[in-house]
Amino acid sequence: MIARQPQFVNMNSTVLEKLSRIAEARILEEGESYELTEASWCLLSGGAAKLNGAAMSVEEDYGCRPFVPLNLGTITSKSGCSLLLFDAKNLEKLRLETPQLNYYLRKMRMQDAIKPTAWQLGRVEIFD
Repeated sequence: MIARQPQFVNMNSTVLEKLSRIAEARILEEGESYELTEASWCLLSGGAAKLNGAAMSVEEDYGCRPFVPLNLGTITSKSGCSLLLFDAKNLEKLRLETPQLNYYLRKMRMQDAIKPTAWQLGRVEIFD
């Protein structure tokens, strides 16, 4: 399930295995809700759901998202869905211990960013 997520498509099997150790799969039946707090990073892995009334997408991430503001609230399943949940503290620890995960999460943010993130440098001029 983890290897099929767009967020992890280019990661090697070692990183995927480490992620699978801290992941929790949660299935919501039609109409069922889940309260997403700052304690979890959440990915939609199948089905259809809404977060605070807005449609969720498998390409997006929710909850305690690395490097960007929180995106919290109530997830409501439209017709049944599956979520991948990661404990935020465990994910942060794994990110700091796993260079490839850190790199790809940062790369994902740079590609999605409408505006530069706080850690991203702007243009740097180099003079002789």
